[in-house]
Amino acid sequence: ASFAASSLPVGSGTLTLQLGSWDAPPTAFNPKGGTTAVTLTVLATDTMQSLRDKINAASAGVTASIVSDASGVRLALRSSSTGAENGFRITAADDDGNHTDASGLSTFAYNPPAGTAGTQLKQVAGDARANVNGIDVVSPSNELTGTIEGLTLRLRQVTTAPVDVAVSADRDAIGKSITTFASAYSALAAYIAEQTRYDAATKVSGVLQGDASVTALQGRLREVLNTASGASTEFSRLSDVGLQLQRDGSLTVNAGKLTLALTKLPELKKAFANSDTVTPANDGFARRYQTLAKQALAVDGSVTTRTEGLRKEISKNGENQTRLNERVDRFQQRLVAQYSAMDVRQSRLAGLNSFVTAQLAAMNRPSNG
Repeated sequence: ASFAASSLPVGSGTLTLQLGSWDAPPTAFNPKGGTTAVTLTVLATDTMQSLRDKINAASAGVTASIVSDASGVRLALRSSSTGAENGFRITAADDDGNHTDASGLSTFAYNPPAGTAGTQLKQVAGDARANVNGIDVVSPSNELTGTIEGLTLRLRQVTTAPVDVAVSADRDAIGKSITTFASAYSALAAYIAEQTRYDAATKVSGVLQGDASVTALQGRLREVLNTASGASTEFSRLSDVGLQLQRDGSLTVNAGKLTLALTKLPELKKAFANSDTVTPANDGFARRYQTLAKQALAVDGSVTTRTEGLRKEISKNGENQTRLNERVDRFQQRLVAQYSAMDVRQSRLAGLNSFVTAQLAAMNRPSNG
């Protein structure tokens, strides 16, 4: 729905916006289920611009904008979403005492049954209507999603003549997705190999070298790749699709095999996407890797728990370093204190030694008497 209010002083009071549908002609308003009316307070100091901003900030399902032409400035209001149920009603509580005239805040109201005259209806909210294979379809938008499984129909123009829609599989997109999977797998395999490698020449090992959880994940990745699936009678292994495992753990794509596989899309779909809750061996390869990813990355997954364990070890190591530094500092302070005390005593002993030496020298001098 779209309304326009003429350029008049904003006025003051409250505006209430409510989503819903209008009976044709607009005689009865049916509020949209699950929504509530939103009331805005408008002050005498508000301008057309500030009123626009208040409406847009209210999240009432209505969008406001200002339109200027030779006739002046207007406030244009429209639904944020399409569909008949997303029309709206605007009522005013105008501080001038008249809530339906074309003066003050009531200028911006739209409620025909109450006699509102300040706002003009420019576009009626409505649903898209189509007939698909002899079945009438109604949609709040021009996109029919779910009418035909796996297909979205976009309505572009009004016509009463039949329109034939040809639908074909996008083999290029499917092939690209499989190639992207191979690249992602190869990148992960290379990263794991780099983090777990040991360089005999430099005697430097990767940060995860010997980590059991990483080694187990690496083994599971290869296991899923090499274990046959009963999902498809045509493609029991990924190598049948053209994905070939290399000695370095990466995957390469055999273009010839993949092109041939793309001519058998139903079987290719089974090979990747089949799901069998009774016999997991019949799950497709994409389903298997999805399951593996959940097992590794879930809250209690192997990678998640190992990562959390390493973080705790790092934190504990940091705490141990702090405690050791504190002990070293205390030991150093104790040594300094002991040395200082020893230095004082040594100074006293040196003074005493000088005194005793002087006394002995005095005693050993000959007497004059």
